[in-house]
Amino acid sequence: MMNESSAMREIHEIREHIYMETKGMTPEEYNARVRQRSIVLLESYGIQLETVKCPELKPTHRVV
Repeated sequence: MMNESSAMREIHEIREHIYMETKGMTPEEYNARVRQRSIVLLESYGIQLETVKCPELKPTHRVV
């Protein structure tokens, strides 16, 4: 078995911690958590992003 570097061990610990915090969340809850944490991070660094509205997709009908 290979010895794990301290940096890699730290990454694994962080990933395990995030997993434990989010393992019972629905995809919607997880996305809301990521969005909220991102907003806090952006605000703490004074970063402002432009909001762009996605164009509506027209439904397509396929004849089989």
